[in-house]
Amino acid sequence: SRPPTAWAAMSFHPWEAITGAVVIPALVLLVPIHVAMLGCVLAIMTLMGVTNHMGWELFPRALVHSRLGRWLITASHHQKHHEHYLCNYGLYFRFWDRLCGTDRGLSDAFMR
Repeated sequence: SRPPTAWAAMSFHPWEAITGAVVIPALVLLVPIHVAMLGCVLAIMTLMGVTNHMGWELFPRALVHSRLGRWLITASHHQKHHEHYLCNYGLYFRFWDRLCGTDRGLSDAFMR
C-alpha cells in the first residue's frame, strides 16, 4: 500500500501465513520455550510489523543513522519497500536484504 498503514502489516501472501502457521509451532516443539516467552515473541513480531508500516519513524534519528540502526529494519527503511516494492523486504534485520542485494537504504522522505 502507498503510503503504508498499520493495516498493511496484516496483509501478506497466503503462503507466508501457512509458513508461519507451520514454522512457529514446529519451533515450539523443537525448542523448549515457556508460553509467556512465546507470547512476548509474538507480541514483538506484531509490534514491529505494525510500527514499520505506520509511515512515520518511531525510533530517534540518532538510532536510525547509527551503526546499530544500519542493521535494523525501521519504518524509514521499510517505507522504501512500499515506494518501489522490489527492495527492503525485511521486517527485523537488514541482513537478508543485504545478502540478497535488495537493500536500498532509507526512504528519501526520512533522509531530511
